[in-house]
Amino acid sequence: MEILQNSKTIVQYNPSGETATAILNGKDLQDRFNEPAFFAKTARSHKKAWAALASKWNEKTTLGEACMILRDNGVKTHYYCAVD
Repeated sequence: MEILQNSKTIVQYNPSGETATAILNGKDLQDRFNEPAFFAKTARSHKKAWAALASKWNEKTTLGEACMILRDNGVKTHYYCAVD
């Protein structure tokens, strides 16, 4: 499992070789009331999108920015509040 984390966001990528299918998800570490999170809805383009996200990742990357980078690289995401 590969992990990108800063003070605002954590994103996890588990390639398909380690589980039956690839897993790509993340959550916001600052909003404790709503606990925003996302998961990938598509199984394609994970490697390409993960590489793009890793290259653009920094201490200021937010959950929304991470989702946009993934979407721009072919991964559809579902964004939700875990508290609901």
